[in-house]
Amino acid sequence: MARRVPGRPIADPHTGSSPASKRICLALVDSDLCGWQAEFDLQPLAANQREKCMAAIVSVLKAARQDLSLYARSRNRSPSLWLTGTTMICFVSTGSMYFLAPILSTYIDSKSLSKFLYILSIMNLITPLCLIGLDTALLKLDNAGTALASAWRHAVFAICVSGVAGAILDSAIMDQGNDKPIMPILSIIMALICILRLITSILKLEGRTEQAVVTGSIIPAALLVLLSYRWQADIKSAAELFYIYAAAFALCITYGSLILVSRSINFKSVAQKIGRQQLVYFGFFSVSLVANESIDRVVLGTFGNVDDVARFAVISAIANLSLLGHVCISQIFPPVIAQMFRRGDYRSLQSVLFASSAFGTTIFVVSAASSFVFAPSLEGLFGWSKLEWLTFGVLMVGNFINVSTGLCGFLLNMTGLERFALCINIISVAINTTVSIILVPAFGVLGVAIATTSAIIIANILMLITSVIKHRLVSGVLFVFAGYGFLSTSSSSNSK
Repeated sequence: MARRVPGRPIADPHTGSSPASKRICLALVDSDLCGWQAEFDLQPLAANQREKCMAAIVSVLKAARQDLSLYARSRNRSPSLWLTGTTMICFVSTGSMYFLAPILSTYIDSKSLSKFLYILSIMNLITPLCLIGLDTALLKLDNAGTALASAWRHAVFAICVSGVAGAILDSAIMDQGNDKPIMPILSIIMALICILRLITSILKLEGRTEQAVVTGSIIPAALLVLLSYRWQADIKSAAELFYIYAAAFALCITYGSLILVSRSINFKSVAQKIGRQQLVYFGFFSVSLVANESIDRVVLGTFGNVDDVARFAVISAIANLSLLGHVCISQIFPPVIAQMFRRGDYRSLQSVLFASSAFGTTIFVVSAASSFVFAPSLEGLFGWSKLEWLTFGVLMVGNFINVSTGLCGFLLNMTGLERFALCINIISVAINTTVSIILVPAFGVLGVAIATTSAIIIANILMLITSVIKHRLVSGVLFVFAGYGFLSTSSSSNSK
Protein backbone atom coordinates (compact mmCIF):
# COMPACT_ATOMS: atom_id res chain seq x y z
CA MET A 1 0.00 0.00 0.00
CA ALA A 2 1.55 3.27 -1.08
CA ARG A 3 1.64 6.00 1.51
CA ARG A 4 0.46 9.41 0.53
CA VAL A 5 2.44 12.60 0.76
CA PRO A 6 0.29 15.15 2.60
CA GLY A 7 -1.46 17.58 0.29
CA ARG A 8 -0.70 15.70 -2.92
CA PRO A 9 -3.05 13.35 -4.78
CA ILE A 10 -1.70 9.95 -5.74
CA ALA A 11 -2.05 8.70 -9.29
CA ASP A 12 -3.65 5.37 -10.09
CA PRO A 13 -0.77 2.86 -9.85
CA HIS A 14 -2.17 0.83 -12.76
CA THR A 15 -3.04 3.60 -15.22
CA GLY A 16 -0.52 6.20 -14.19
CA SER A 17 -3.16 8.93 -14.54
CA SER A 18 -2.68 12.15 -12.66
CA PRO A 19 -4.72 15.33 -12.32
CA ALA A 20 -1.70 17.51 -13.04
CA SER A 21 0.00 17.56 -16.44
CA LYS A 22 3.46 18.07 -15.02
CA ARG A 23 3.54 15.24 -12.52
CA ILE A 24 5.27 11.90 -12.73
CA CYS A 25 5.04 8.93 -10.40
CA LEU A 26 8.34 7.72 -8.96
CA ALA A 27 9.53 5.29 -6.34
CA LEU A 28 11.90 6.84 -3.85
CA VAL A 29 15.45 5.68 -4.38
CA ASP A 30 16.02 5.02 -0.72
CA SER A 31 13.10 2.68 -0.24
CA ASP A 32 14.74 1.35 2.91
CA LEU A 33 14.40 4.83 4.41
CA CYS A 34 10.91 5.68 3.24
CA GLY A 35 9.28 2.57 1.77
CA TRP A 36 6.57 4.40 -0.10
CA GLN A 37 5.53 5.43 -3.56
CA ALA A 38 5.00 9.17 -3.95
CA GLU A 39 4.04 11.61 -6.67
CA PHE A 40 6.52 14.39 -7.39
CA ASP A 41 5.53 17.84 -8.57
CA LEU A 42 7.82 19.21 -11.24
CA GLN A 43 6.77 22.79 -10.59
CA PRO A 44 9.26 25.13 -8.83
CA LEU A 45 9.36 24.78 -5.08
CA ALA A 46 8.14 27.33 -2.60
CA ALA A 47 10.57 29.78 -1.08
CA ASN A 48 10.71 28.25 2.38
CA GLN A 49 12.91 25.22 1.70
CA ARG A 50 13.77 24.61 5.33
CA GLU A 51 10.20 23.86 6.34
CA LYS A 52 9.77 21.50 3.40
CA CYS A 53 12.93 19.58 4.28
CA MET A 54 11.89 19.33 7.92
CA ALA A 55 8.45 18.12 6.86
CA ALA A 56 10.09 15.45 4.70
CA ILE A 57 12.25 14.27 7.61
CA VAL A 58 9.24 14.17 9.94
CA SER A 59 7.25 12.14 7.40
CA VAL A 60 10.10 9.63 7.15
CA LEU A 61 10.22 9.30 10.95
CA LYS A 62 6.46 8.83 11.09
CA ALA A 63 6.68 6.11 8.44
CA ALA A 64 9.37 4.34 10.46
CA ARG A 65 7.26 4.57 13.62
CA GLN A 66 4.25 3.09 11.81
CA ASP A 67 6.38 0.23 10.54
CA LEU A 68 7.70 -0.43 14.04
CA SER A 69 4.18 -0.61 15.43
CA LEU A 70 3.12 -2.85 12.52
CA TYR A 71 6.03 -5.17 13.22
CA ALA A 72 5.17 -5.27 16.92
CA ARG A 73 1.58 -6.36 16.15
CA SER A 74 2.58 -8.90 13.52
CA ARG A 75 2.29 -12.56 14.47
CA ASN A 76 3.91 -14.08 11.38
CA ARG A 77 7.51 -13.08 12.00
CA SER A 78 9.35 -16.21 10.88
CA PRO A 79 10.21 -14.96 7.34
CA SER A 80 11.35 -11.67 8.84
CA LEU A 81 13.55 -13.32 11.45
CA TRP A 82 15.01 -15.79 8.94
CA LEU A 83 15.87 -13.09 6.41
CA THR A 84 17.16 -10.78 9.13
CA GLY A 85 19.44 -13.44 10.55
CA THR A 86 20.84 -14.46 7.16
CA THR A 87 21.61 -10.92 6.12
CA MET A 88 23.10 -9.94 9.47
CA ILE A 89 25.46 -12.93 9.30
CA CYS A 90 26.78 -11.60 5.99
CA PHE A 91 27.02 -8.07 7.39
CA VAL A 92 28.90 -9.13 10.51
CA SER A 93 31.22 -11.61 8.77
CA THR A 94 32.20 -9.23 5.99
CA GLY A 95 32.52 -6.31 8.39
CA SER A 96 34.66 -8.33 10.78
CA MET A 97 37.04 -9.18 7.95
CA TYR A 98 37.42 -5.54 6.97
CA PHE A 99 37.95 -4.52 10.57
CA LEU A 100 40.46 -7.27 11.43
CA ALA A 101 42.51 -6.97 8.23
CA PRO A 102 44.67 -3.99 9.34
CA ILE A 103 45.38 -5.71 12.65
CA LEU A 104 46.22 -9.03 10.98
CA SER A 105 48.59 -7.28 8.56
CA THR A 106 50.98 -6.74 11.48
CA TYR A 107 51.29 -10.45 12.27
CA ILE A 108 50.64 -12.29 8.98
CA ASP A 109 52.91 -12.44 5.93
CA SER A 110 51.83 -11.17 2.52
CA LYS A 111 51.30 -14.64 1.07
CA SER A 112 48.78 -15.55 3.75
CA LEU A 113 47.09 -12.18 3.40
CA SER A 114 46.64 -12.76 -0.33
CA LYS A 115 44.55 -15.83 0.56
CA PHE A 116 42.67 -13.62 2.98
CA LEU A 117 41.80 -11.34 0.06
CA TYR A 118 40.29 -14.30 -1.78
CA ILE A 119 37.96 -14.83 1.17
CA LEU A 120 36.95 -11.17 0.99
CA SER A 121 36.22 -11.51 -2.72
CA ILE A 122 34.00 -14.52 -2.06
CA MET A 123 32.12 -12.61 0.64
CA ASN A 124 31.61 -9.75 -1.83
CA LEU A 125 29.88 -12.28 -4.08
CA ILE A 126 27.48 -13.41 -1.35
CA THR A 127 26.49 -10.23 0.47
CA PRO A 128 24.81 -8.28 -2.39
CA LEU A 129 22.59 -11.26 -3.21
CA CYS A 130 21.25 -11.29 0.36
CA LEU A 131 20.85 -7.51 0.24
CA ILE A 132 18.84 -7.79 -2.97
CA GLY A 133 16.53 -10.39 -1.48
CA LEU A 134 16.11 -8.32 1.66
CA ASP A 135 15.47 -5.05 -0.15
CA THR A 136 12.94 -6.70 -2.44
CA ALA A 137 11.13 -8.32 0.47
CA LEU A 138 10.90 -5.00 2.30
CA LEU A 139 9.12 -3.28 -0.57
CA LYS A 140 5.40 -2.53 -0.42
CA LEU A 141 4.87 -1.41 -4.01
CA ASP A 142 2.15 -2.11 -6.55
CA ASN A 143 4.23 -2.98 -9.61
CA ALA A 144 7.24 -5.14 -10.39
CA GLY A 145 9.18 -2.43 -12.22
CA THR A 146 9.73 -0.16 -9.25
CA ALA A 147 10.47 -3.13 -7.00
CA LEU A 148 13.20 -4.36 -9.31
CA ALA A 149 14.48 -0.80 -9.65
CA SER A 150 14.97 -0.56 -5.91
CA ALA A 151 16.70 -3.95 -5.79
CA TRP A 152 18.98 -2.87 -8.60
CA ARG A 153 19.92 0.37 -6.86
CA HIS A 154 20.67 -1.51 -3.66
CA ALA A 155 22.97 -3.85 -5.60
CA VAL A 156 24.80 -0.91 -7.18
CA PHE A 157 25.23 0.65 -3.73
CA ALA A 158 26.65 -2.61 -2.34
CA ILE A 159 29.04 -2.97 -5.28
CA CYS A 160 30.31 0.59 -4.90
CA VAL A 161 30.92 0.20 -1.16
CA SER A 162 32.63 -3.18 -1.56
CA GLY A 163 34.77 -1.87 -4.42
CA VAL A 164 36.03 1.16 -2.51
CA ALA A 165 36.49 -0.86 0.66
CA GLY A 166 38.39 -3.54 -1.24
CA ALA A 167 40.75 -1.05 -2.85
CA ILE A 168 41.57 0.63 0.45
CA LEU A 169 41.90 -2.68 2.25
CA ASP A 170 44.19 -4.14 -0.42
CA SER A 171 46.48 -1.14 -0.20
CA ALA A 172 46.54 -1.21 3.60
CA ILE A 173 47.45 -4.89 3.68
CA MET A 174 49.93 -5.12 0.82
CA ASP A 175 51.87 -1.94 1.52
CA GLN A 176 52.76 -2.72 5.13
CA GLY A 177 55.51 -0.13 5.26
CA ASN A 178 53.13 2.70 4.45
CA ASP A 179 52.36 4.96 7.40
CA LYS A 180 49.83 7.09 5.51
CA PRO A 181 46.28 7.01 6.90
CA ILE A 182 44.49 4.67 4.51
CA MET A 183 41.80 2.93 6.52
CA PRO A 184 40.08 6.14 7.73
CA ILE A 185 39.17 6.88 4.12
CA LEU A 186 36.71 4.02 4.26
CA SER A 187 34.99 5.36 7.37
CA ILE A 188 34.63 8.84 5.87
CA ILE A 189 33.23 7.42 2.63
CA MET A 190 30.74 5.23 4.48
CA ALA A 191 29.58 8.18 6.58
CA LEU A 192 29.27 10.34 3.46
CA ILE A 193 27.20 7.69 1.74
CA CYS A 194 24.78 7.47 4.66
CA ILE A 195 24.37 11.25 4.81
CA LEU A 196 24.06 11.62 1.05
CA ARG A 197 21.39 8.94 0.87
CA LEU A 198 19.24 11.00 3.24
CA ILE A 199 19.99 14.29 1.48
CA THR A 200 19.32 12.94 -2.01
CA SER A 201 16.09 11.35 -0.75
CA ILE A 202 14.84 14.74 0.44
CA LEU A 203 15.90 16.37 -2.82
CA LYS A 204 14.13 13.77 -4.93
CA LEU A 205 11.08 13.97 -2.67
CA GLU A 206 10.88 17.64 -3.65
CA GLY A 207 11.44 16.90 -7.35
CA ARG A 208 14.99 18.28 -7.43
CA THR A 209 16.66 15.35 -9.21
CA GLU A 210 19.37 17.47 -10.84
CA GLN A 211 20.47 18.87 -7.49
CA ALA A 212 20.49 15.32 -6.12
CA VAL A 213 22.92 14.25 -8.86
CA VAL A 214 25.23 17.18 -8.18
CA THR A 215 25.06 16.58 -4.43
CA GLY A 216 25.84 12.91 -4.87
CA SER A 217 28.70 13.29 -7.38
CA ILE A 218 30.50 16.63 -7.41
CA ILE A 219 30.58 17.24 -3.65
CA PRO A 220 31.97 13.79 -2.67
CA ALA A 221 34.74 14.06 -5.28
CA ALA A 222 35.77 17.48 -3.97
CA LEU A 223 35.69 16.31 -0.35
CA LEU A 224 37.84 13.27 -1.14
CA VAL A 225 40.51 15.43 -2.76
CA LEU A 226 40.52 18.01 0.05
CA LEU A 227 40.55 15.44 2.84
CA SER A 228 43.36 13.51 1.18
CA TYR A 229 45.61 16.56 1.39
CA ARG A 230 44.47 17.11 4.98
CA TRP A 231 45.35 13.57 6.02
CA GLN A 232 48.66 13.63 4.20
CA ALA A 233 49.77 16.75 6.05
CA ASP A 234 48.65 16.18 9.64
CA ILE A 235 48.16 12.50 10.40
CA LYS A 236 51.17 10.23 10.71
CA SER A 237 49.55 6.84 11.27
CA ALA A 238 46.36 5.11 10.21
CA ALA A 239 45.98 3.73 13.74
CA GLU A 240 45.08 7.22 14.97
CA LEU A 241 41.69 7.00 13.30
CA PHE A 242 40.87 3.32 13.75
CA TYR A 243 38.27 4.23 16.36
CA ILE A 244 36.50 6.49 13.87
CA TYR A 245 36.40 3.64 11.38
CA ALA A 246 35.00 1.27 14.02
CA ALA A 247 32.35 3.82 15.05
CA ALA A 248 31.27 4.37 11.43
CA PHE A 249 30.96 0.65 10.85
CA ALA A 250 29.00 0.23 14.10
CA LEU A 251 26.61 3.00 13.03
CA CYS A 252 26.06 1.29 9.68
CA ILE A 253 25.34 -2.01 11.42
CA THR A 254 22.93 -0.27 13.83
CA TYR A 255 21.16 1.47 10.97
CA GLY A 256 20.82 -1.77 9.02
CA SER A 257 19.50 -3.59 12.09
CA LEU A 258 16.84 -0.94 12.74
CA ILE A 259 15.68 -1.10 9.14
CA LEU A 260 15.52 -4.89 9.26
CA VAL A 261 13.33 -5.01 12.37
CA SER A 262 11.16 -2.02 11.41
CA ARG A 263 9.25 -3.84 8.65
CA SER A 264 6.89 -6.78 8.71
CA ILE A 265 8.27 -8.96 5.93
CA ASN A 266 6.19 -11.41 3.94
CA PHE A 267 8.78 -12.60 1.45
CA LYS A 268 6.55 -15.13 -0.30
CA SER A 269 3.82 -12.65 -1.18
CA VAL A 270 6.33 -10.11 -2.49
CA ALA A 271 8.08 -12.78 -4.56
CA GLN A 272 4.76 -13.86 -6.04
CA LYS A 273 3.86 -10.25 -6.86
CA ILE A 274 7.18 -9.59 -8.60
CA GLY A 275 7.50 -13.01 -10.19
CA ARG A 276 9.85 -15.70 -8.99
CA GLN A 277 11.52 -16.21 -12.36
CA GLN A 278 12.06 -12.48 -12.80
CA LEU A 279 13.52 -12.23 -9.31
CA VAL A 280 15.89 -15.16 -9.93
CA TYR A 281 17.15 -13.64 -13.19
CA PHE A 282 17.70 -10.32 -11.50
CA GLY A 283 19.50 -11.84 -8.51
CA PHE A 284 21.93 -13.81 -10.66
CA PHE A 285 22.51 -10.77 -12.85
CA SER A 286 23.54 -8.72 -9.81
CA VAL A 287 25.80 -11.51 -8.56
CA SER A 288 27.48 -11.65 -11.97
CA LEU A 289 28.14 -7.91 -11.69
CA VAL A 290 29.99 -8.45 -8.43
CA ALA A 291 31.85 -11.38 -10.02
CA ASN A 292 33.18 -8.95 -12.60
CA GLU A 293 34.44 -6.77 -9.76
CA SER A 294 36.12 -9.62 -7.86
CA ILE A 295 37.60 -11.70 -10.68
CA ASP A 296 40.40 -9.18 -11.26
CA ARG A 297 41.92 -9.69 -7.83
CA VAL A 298 41.63 -13.45 -8.03
CA VAL A 299 43.39 -13.64 -11.42
CA LEU A 300 46.08 -11.14 -10.43
CA GLY A 301 46.76 -12.94 -7.17
CA THR A 302 46.94 -16.31 -8.93
CA PHE A 303 48.91 -15.56 -12.10
CA GLY A 304 50.64 -12.31 -11.12
CA ASN A 305 52.12 -11.17 -7.82
CA VAL A 306 50.58 -9.90 -4.62
CA ASP A 307 51.63 -6.28 -5.14
CA ASP A 308 49.72 -6.19 -8.44
CA VAL A 309 46.49 -6.82 -6.56
CA ALA A 310 46.88 -3.71 -4.44
CA ARG A 311 48.22 -1.57 -7.29
CA PHE A 312 45.33 -2.39 -9.64
CA ALA A 313 42.77 -1.88 -6.87
CA VAL A 314 44.09 1.60 -6.17
CA ILE A 315 44.33 2.60 -9.85
CA SER A 316 40.79 1.38 -10.56
CA ALA A 317 39.45 3.13 -7.45
CA ILE A 318 40.93 6.45 -8.61
CA ALA A 319 39.61 5.91 -12.14
CA ASN A 320 36.15 5.08 -10.80
CA LEU A 321 35.87 8.50 -9.17
CA SER A 322 34.80 9.65 -12.63
CA LEU A 323 31.79 7.30 -12.40
CA LEU A 324 30.21 9.02 -9.39
CA GLY A 325 27.84 11.01 -11.60
CA HIS A 326 26.83 7.92 -13.58
CA VAL A 327 26.16 5.97 -10.39
CA CYS A 328 23.95 8.75 -9.03
CA ILE A 329 22.03 9.01 -12.30
CA SER A 330 21.54 5.26 -12.31
CA GLN A 331 19.95 5.59 -8.87
CA ILE A 332 17.47 8.22 -10.02
CA PHE A 333 16.16 7.24 -13.46
CA PRO A 334 15.36 3.47 -13.32
CA PRO A 335 11.97 4.07 -11.60
CA VAL A 336 11.13 6.58 -14.33
CA ILE A 337 12.02 4.01 -16.99
CA ALA A 338 9.82 1.38 -15.32
CA GLN A 339 6.83 3.71 -14.96
CA MET A 340 7.00 5.11 -18.51
CA PHE A 341 7.41 1.68 -20.04
CA ARG A 342 4.46 0.36 -18.05
CA ARG A 343 2.31 3.26 -19.29
CA GLY A 344 3.48 2.80 -22.89
CA ASP A 345 4.91 6.32 -23.11
CA TYR A 346 7.83 5.37 -25.37
CA ARG A 347 8.42 8.84 -26.77
CA SER A 348 8.96 10.33 -23.31
CA LEU A 349 11.02 7.29 -22.34
CA GLN A 350 13.36 7.89 -25.25
CA SER A 351 13.73 11.52 -24.17
CA VAL A 352 14.56 10.41 -20.62
CA LEU A 353 17.21 8.00 -21.93
CA PHE A 354 18.83 10.75 -23.95
CA ALA A 355 18.66 13.37 -21.19
CA SER A 356 20.12 11.05 -18.55
CA SER A 357 22.97 9.87 -20.78
CA ALA A 358 23.81 13.37 -22.01
CA PHE A 359 23.85 14.74 -18.47
CA GLY A 360 25.89 11.77 -17.23
CA THR A 361 28.42 12.09 -20.03
CA THR A 362 28.85 15.80 -19.29
CA ILE A 363 29.53 15.07 -15.62
CA PHE A 364 31.91 12.27 -16.63
CA VAL A 365 34.00 14.59 -18.80
CA VAL A 366 34.43 17.03 -15.91
CA SER A 367 35.10 14.25 -13.39
CA ALA A 368 37.54 12.49 -15.73
CA ALA A 369 39.51 15.69 -16.23
CA SER A 370 39.67 16.14 -12.46
CA SER A 371 40.77 12.52 -12.05
CA PHE A 372 43.67 13.01 -14.46
CA VAL A 373 44.74 16.18 -12.64
CA PHE A 374 44.57 14.76 -9.11
CA ALA A 375 45.44 11.13 -9.88
CA PRO A 376 49.14 11.45 -8.95
CA SER A 377 48.26 13.03 -5.59
CA LEU A 378 45.66 10.38 -4.83
CA GLU A 379 48.11 7.67 -5.88
CA GLY A 380 50.69 9.11 -3.50
CA LEU A 381 48.17 8.89 -0.70
CA PHE A 382 48.19 5.11 -1.12
CA GLY A 383 51.98 4.93 -1.00
CA TRP A 384 52.98 4.85 -4.69
CA SER A 385 55.04 7.65 -6.17
CA LYS A 386 54.52 6.86 -9.86
CA LEU A 387 51.17 6.32 -11.54
CA GLU A 388 50.85 3.78 -14.34
CA TRP A 389 49.27 6.13 -16.85
CA LEU A 390 48.69 3.50 -19.54
CA THR A 391 46.69 1.29 -17.18
CA PHE A 392 44.82 4.33 -15.86
CA GLY A 393 44.01 5.46 -19.42
CA VAL A 394 42.71 2.03 -20.46
CA LEU A 395 40.38 1.96 -17.45
CA MET A 396 39.15 5.48 -18.24
CA VAL A 397 38.30 4.36 -21.80
CA GLY A 398 36.15 1.59 -20.33
CA ASN A 399 34.47 4.07 -18.00
CA PHE A 400 33.71 6.38 -20.92
CA ILE A 401 32.09 3.54 -22.87
CA ASN A 402 30.09 2.60 -19.80
CA VAL A 403 28.79 6.14 -19.33
CA SER A 404 28.29 7.10 -22.99
CA THR A 405 26.07 4.09 -23.66
CA GLY A 406 23.70 5.38 -21.01
CA LEU A 407 21.32 3.25 -18.97
CA CYS A 408 21.16 0.36 -21.43
CA GLY A 409 21.51 -2.26 -18.70
CA PHE A 410 18.86 -0.59 -16.55
CA LEU A 411 16.60 -0.38 -19.61
CA LEU A 412 16.72 -4.15 -20.06
CA ASN A 413 16.15 -4.88 -16.38
CA MET A 414 13.32 -2.37 -15.98
CA THR A 415 11.38 -3.54 -19.07
CA GLY A 416 11.13 -7.29 -18.55
CA LEU A 417 14.34 -8.33 -20.33
CA GLU A 418 16.24 -9.52 -17.26
CA ARG A 419 17.03 -12.83 -18.98
CA PHE A 420 18.88 -11.06 -21.78
CA ALA A 421 20.74 -8.84 -19.32
CA LEU A 422 21.83 -11.91 -17.35
CA CYS A 423 23.09 -13.72 -20.46
CA ILE A 424 25.02 -10.65 -21.61
CA ASN A 425 26.64 -10.20 -18.23
CA ILE A 426 27.64 -13.88 -18.10
CA ILE A 427 29.33 -13.36 -21.48
CA SER A 428 31.07 -10.31 -20.03
CA VAL A 429 32.34 -12.29 -17.03
CA ALA A 430 33.63 -15.04 -19.32
CA ILE A 431 35.46 -12.52 -21.52
CA ASN A 432 36.92 -10.72 -18.53
CA THR A 433 38.16 -13.98 -17.00
CA THR A 434 39.57 -15.44 -20.21
CA VAL A 435 41.39 -12.32 -21.37
CA SER A 436 42.75 -11.73 -17.86
CA ILE A 437 44.19 -15.25 -17.67
CA ILE A 438 45.82 -14.81 -21.09
CA LEU A 439 47.29 -11.33 -20.55
CA VAL A 440 48.17 -11.20 -16.84
CA PRO A 441 51.30 -13.41 -17.03
CA ALA A 442 52.79 -11.13 -19.70
CA PHE A 443 51.38 -7.69 -18.88
CA GLY A 444 50.35 -7.85 -15.22
CA VAL A 445 48.10 -4.98 -14.14
CA LEU A 446 47.78 -3.67 -17.70
CA GLY A 447 46.44 -7.05 -18.82
CA VAL A 448 43.62 -6.92 -16.29
CA ALA A 449 42.78 -3.35 -17.34
CA ILE A 450 42.56 -4.44 -20.99
CA ALA A 451 40.36 -7.41 -20.04
CA THR A 452 38.04 -5.23 -17.96
CA THR A 453 37.66 -2.61 -20.68
CA SER A 454 37.08 -5.26 -23.36
CA ALA A 455 34.32 -6.86 -21.30
CA ILE A 456 32.68 -3.47 -20.70
CA ILE A 457 32.70 -2.57 -24.41
CA ILE A 458 31.25 -5.90 -25.56
CA ALA A 459 28.59 -6.00 -22.84
CA ASN A 460 27.36 -2.46 -23.51
CA ILE A 461 27.25 -2.99 -27.28
CA LEU A 462 25.20 -6.17 -26.82
CA MET A 463 22.82 -4.38 -24.46
CA LEU A 464 22.39 -1.52 -26.91
CA ILE A 465 21.62 -3.93 -29.75
CA THR A 466 19.13 -5.84 -27.57
CA SER A 467 17.27 -2.67 -26.57
CA VAL A 468 17.01 -1.56 -30.20
CA ILE A 469 15.79 -4.96 -31.43
CA LYS A 470 13.33 -5.63 -28.62
CA HIS A 471 12.01 -2.13 -27.85
CA ARG A 472 13.37 0.04 -30.68
CA LEU A 473 14.77 2.34 -28.01
CA VAL A 474 18.27 3.82 -28.23
CA SER A 475 20.17 4.48 -25.01
CA GLY A 476 23.23 6.65 -24.58
CA VAL A 477 24.78 9.43 -26.62
CA LEU A 478 24.29 7.25 -29.72
CA PHE A 479 20.81 8.80 -29.65
CA VAL A 480 22.31 11.79 -31.47
CA PHE A 481 23.60 9.67 -34.33
CA ALA A 482 20.50 7.51 -34.59
CA GLY A 483 18.43 10.38 -35.95
CA TYR A 484 15.13 11.76 -34.77
CA GLY A 485 13.30 10.21 -37.74
CA PHE A 486 14.18 6.68 -36.70
CA LEU A 487 13.24 7.34 -33.10
CA SER A 488 9.97 8.97 -34.10
CA THR A 489 9.12 5.93 -36.23
CA SER A 490 10.10 3.54 -33.47
CA SER A 491 8.03 5.44 -30.90
CA SER A 492 5.00 5.34 -33.18
CA SER A 493 5.39 1.62 -33.80
CA ASN A 494 5.80 0.92 -30.08
CA SER A 495 2.69 2.91 -29.25
CA LYS A 496 0.54 0.78 -31.54
